[in-house]
Amino acid sequence: MKKEKAAEAAQKSRNAGNDTSASWQRARVIQALRTGPKTTVELREQWGVMSPAPRILELREIGHVIVKVPVTAFTADGVKHTGVARYTLLHEVRPGSLGNLYERSAANDDDVAEGTV
Repeated sequence: MKKEKAAEAAQKSRNAGNDTSASWQRARVIQALRTGPKTTVELREQWGVMSPAPRILELREIGHVIVKVPVTAFTADGVKHTGVARYTLLHEVRPGSLGNLYERSAANDDDVAEGTV
């Protein structure tokens, strides 16, 4: 039931603006992974993300910790696929959290250099 509601919400969201940009897809991937592990097939068919692998790579590059495990999955038409990626979000970077960390670190470095610490 929960899966059906998520798929329905994804469909409504897709139809609302027909946005297929990479940033939209990254947002959808994070939204999907917050609800639990998702396969490439699920991200495509239920969440409207046509290119999950590059979006996962981009999310990892900005600091999200996402692991991948190969699994067997079936598409909506019943075709069996082996070695499909199942992604799990282990740690999510919140907006501004890395930037603030770097800013604090840089400020501390400046204080040390100036001898104010």
